[in-house]
Amino acid sequence: MEMAESPPLKRVLTLPELVAYGVGTTVGAGIYVLIGKVAGLAGGYGIHAFLLSVIAVAMPAAAYAEFVGRLPYAAGEARYVAHGLRLPWLGAAVGLAVALSGMLSSAALTLGAAGYLTHYLPISDRVIGLAMLAAMAAVVLMGIRQSVWLAGVVTLLEVGGLLAVIGAGLWHDPAAMAGVVLTPPPLSWSQWSNIIAATLLTFFAFIGFEDMVNVAEEARDPERMIPRAIFLTLFITLFMYLAVFAAALVVATPAELAASNAPLALVAGRYRPLNADIISAVAITSVINGVVVQMIMASRVVYGLARKGWLPAILARVHPRSRTPHMAIVLVWFIISLLALAFPVVALAASTARVVMGVFALVCLSLLLVKWRGETAPASAFTAPWPVVAAGFVVCMLLLVFA
Repeated sequence: MEMAESPPLKRVLTLPELVAYGVGTTVGAGIYVLIGKVAGLAGGYGIHAFLLSVIAVAMPAAAYAEFVGRLPYAAGEARYVAHGLRLPWLGAAVGLAVALSGMLSSAALTLGAAGYLTHYLPISDRVIGLAMLAAMAAVVLMGIRQSVWLAGVVTLLEVGGLLAVIGAGLWHDPAAMAGVVLTPPPLSWSQWSNIIAATLLTFFAFIGFEDMVNVAEEARDPERMIPRAIFLTLFITLFMYLAVFAAALVVATPAELAASNAPLALVAGRYRPLNADIISAVAITSVINGVVVQMIMASRVVYGLARKGWLPAILARVHPRSRTPHMAIVLVWFIISLLALAFPVVALAASTARVVMGVFALVCLSLLLVKWRGETAPASAFTAPWPVVAAGFVVCMLLLVFA
């Protein structure tokens, strides 16, 4: 039963703001380290890994793009699964899993940033992390537009860091960059195992688009805008990843990149006048951005579940001034703080990846069942071909089992 005693969320997000939110969630601090890992696994064939992974991730993305047109609500995945499989309890479980993935990810990101800052501040990383989380929760409580604008500003900084590396590469040797992308080394069958291993890694670099469906009740015309924002996010992300990878290989070998904990700082140090410390600072700032957008997502999922009657009604309350789900935000902040205190970064990150893969698979399966039953989508909704959705289910299950 829907909860209706609180005012609705405010519909203010436009297409550019949704794209900024999506890019900010997807292009996170991970790419600042991921480049080295991909180069170590696949060398110059990393280009193939990025291309294969974006094709793979586009399949569940298509399922999300259609479902948000059919059911444009907060806690989107929970509603998709409950509707498609006709199992409300499973929908509630999926919603909790999605919120948990955001909280696990936020705790991991916070610890990563806090660990870096201990080099500059003589304070425990746990203390720094808790202070950061409190400040970010305060921002999220202020309002969705303020939160997304902050995420947008930080997204500009982190994308700016990547574009600076790309621009330096183009200035230094554009022909060499083009060669990395257009004429990789001759491909043999023996290389495919390395490419597949790198693809399993790069797949996770494109995860983040799905968070947009959970702000559907705060977007203008979500049925049209969110599918466009999803695919624009994937396109922008792919372009930046390919260009950054090419710029890195122009001035550093795959072995050098793989051995570095800060590969883009290494690359920046070889592209004058870029500054390695500035690139490192941007990487840390992007961590903060990741926590803000994950906090937004998780709180909207909790709000949506409570509004559906699957969680206590108090979590569906909306603040009359900020029009944010303030009780859900406070709960999410509290749980993230506990996770950051209790678990190491590696365990948090691995758990996040597996939860996300499981949810992707269930969303694809749910849409297949909806299509099989012949339920007509609204005229304004994006429609994904069923073979694409079926392939998305298979890919996500394979990743869940083998990654």
